[in-house]
Amino acid sequence: MVTAVSGVVGIGGIFGWLVGVGAAAGMLLTGGAPPPPVAVPEDVPVVVELLAGCLAAGLALPEALTAASIAGDPVTRDACLAAAAALRRGAPAAEAWQAWYADPWLEPVARTTARTTQSGAAVAEDLRRVAARLRARRHSRVQQRVQQASVLAVIPLGLLFLPAFVLVAVVPMVIGLFGKVH
Repeated sequence: MVTAVSGVVGIGGIFGWLVGVGAAAGMLLTGGAPPPPVAVPEDVPVVVELLAGCLAAGLALPEALTAASIAGDPVTRDACLAAAAALRRGAPAAEAWQAWYADPWLEPVARTTARTTQSGAAVAEDLRRVAARLRARRHSRVQQRVQQASVLAVIPLGLLFLPAFVLVAVVPMVIGLFGKVH
């Protein structure tokens, strides 16, 4: 309700009312709560590479997670430390990696690690491949944003320069043609 009223007061008129009601509806649909924090996409491949290196060097998975956690952002660090603590106390893989499954950047790591711990396969090389895929995914997202920015950069051309061209070049020419017709 406060959001709808602030739209009317802040902007005014029917447009302000529409903006306020739209914002209030958006808050109701999302529950008004902020989205859960996700890992920083730039940090996750680094942490995964460190984890793979620690495992290849012979560290156990909980110790490798603890060592690799120092390179991550707070979300990744907390997820690493939580998984390490769960693995130390003997939790099943699904429980230990539970927080990782909720994060789109950490989920491939959790899926790979849980799968290899169940099968007994060496996980270091699989984690290096996951890190490479995460880097490629991040690169793809950056390229997509660049393409979107280039499309959005054309909008001022259509909204400002085209009407100005019509007013400065086309309208006087049309007026001049109509003046000669009479």
